[in-house]
Amino acid sequence: MAMIFTSLRMMEDGDFYSPLAFSDEDFASAMSITKVLIVHTVQILGELSGGNIQVPIKGKYDLKKAAFLRDLPEIFDRQDYIEVAQHHNIPAKTAEKWIGKLCEPGGPLVHAERGKFQKKSV
Repeated sequence: MAMIFTSLRMMEDGDFYSPLAFSDEDFASAMSITKVLIVHTVQILGELSGGNIQVPIKGKYDLKKAAFLRDLPEIFDRQDYIEVAQHHNIPAKTAEKWIGKLCEPGGPLVHAERGKFQKKSV
């Protein structure tokens, strides 16, 4: 996807002779689009499976974590995310760890204020 953006930029600029390598901006744009597509895919899969997603995929954005993130309100506190975690059969300690990881720089969550979290607008 980043190379497609680079190709379009090359055609727009008319610079056909420089080496073809994607920029940090193109990569960041491609990653932003990909994150949205992952969340959307999980949402659609959840709807098609009646909300019962049980696909054993491991990795940074596994389906269970994405479903947990999807079901969180836009602004929430610890009690809210523990309730969502219980709904998904996720232990409270795991939910706490995930929230911490999801709030890291570049993650989809931010600390809105003391004890409150907020989803980043995409």
